[in-house]
Amino acid sequence: MTLIDSVEKLKQVAWVLLLSLGYVALDLNLSYRDGFNRLHFIGFGGMDNNCVAVAMVTVRGWRFFWGFARRVAGALARFAVAALMAHCVMFSLSRGGMLALVVTVGSRSC
Repeated sequence: MTLIDSVEKLKQVAWVLLLSLGYVALDLNLSYRDGFNRLHFIGFGGMDNNCVAVAMVTVRGWRFFWGFARRVAGALARFAVAALMAHCVMFSLSRGGMLALVVTVGSRSC
């Protein structure tokens, strides 16, 4: 964290997180669409379904609200990634992940 000494570097880290976890969410959604729930049965990257669900919920909230940025193309990409992440949490069948998703969505809508 001490290497992030400007707003520009913080934006770069945010975009790297958006693109990397967005790719993971897209890949898991495609696997689920093909008929195999890889996230529930195998996990991803050495993590089980609960760990992946927590990772998706952790960044899904701020990515969704980061979607209200000024640039429309970037905002649409961020909303799409937030939707893919929320769907990953739902088919991960992680009770804690689903509860955390409800809490994150509910806390921002009040």
